[in-house]
Amino acid sequence: EARLARRCDLCADRMCRSRLADVDVAVARRACECTVLRRARVCTALRSDGTGARIGKAPLVLASLSMERVRDSGSVDWPPMRDALRAVLSPHFDLELRTSAELEPRLLSGAHVLVCNMTSARVALSEAEREALRDWVQHGGVAILNAFSNWSSNDACNHDVVGWMHVHAERGAPFGSRRRWPVALHARRFVSTLLDGGALLDGPFGTVSYLENVGATQYALAVRFHGEGGLARALCGHGHIGSAEAGDLAVLAHGPVGGGLVLLCSNMHWMVGESGWL
Repeated sequence: EARLARRCDLCADRMCRSRLADVDVAVARRACECTVLRRARVCTALRSDGTGARIGKAPLVLASLSMERVRDSGSVDWPPMRDALRAVLSPHFDLELRTSAELEPRLLSGAHVLVCNMTSARVALSEAEREALRDWVQHGGVAILNAFSNWSSNDACNHDVVGWMHVHAERGAPFGSRRRWPVALHARRFVSTLLDGGALLDGPFGTVSYLENVGATQYALAVRFHGEGGLARALCGHGHIGSAEAGDLAVLAHGPVGGGLVLLCSNMHWMVGESGWL
């Protein structure tokens, strides 16, 4: 059966053509193979003005709190993380790494992805900052949130970051050994359905088949999350998403997360090479 190939209006590369015919712009964007995260609306290809003329790289804004606030690994300005992100993303995107001393609407406005890790911060998120995070995600924001709880420089142990989703980060949880987990087939199917093609695991950067991490801690996802219509799937890690335990890396959607999307992890060693932590 012959099908017309319609591109997402954000990109121009052949790999990014939608496999759907006669679809509206919103559907084309969601179905486009260039989509890294459905609600981020970003792509790795050069954009087009409709005639095929290239007009520059697609923008990608990654936001976090500043090193002044969260110290080392909690900020996209932390040199090892900054360099790793630039090396991978700058060839494909017009990349902006945006930081602020406070988690506020001005930081989040226009951001595609927020990275939040408060482990080394001396001061936990304030109520106003927690509300800003919750409101931004529920209105479509995409966030990578850390539930690491073996130790913390403040008294929250990242509960301030993930507690609003009914995720319980247990203070003093054991520091996990180095592990390499395969991405489960059921998780791949879940993400493929949730993200209209599964670009999180099978996107333009290749297929993600495993996660390697060290220092992961257990966290619990309360029954209330599912009771409010939340969808969750452990991609890989310690166990299953449920009332008692959860995987090291998981995707959360709907319910308390609202219209956004959360990639939940415990410890962020997987984001930066080994040398960055020495």
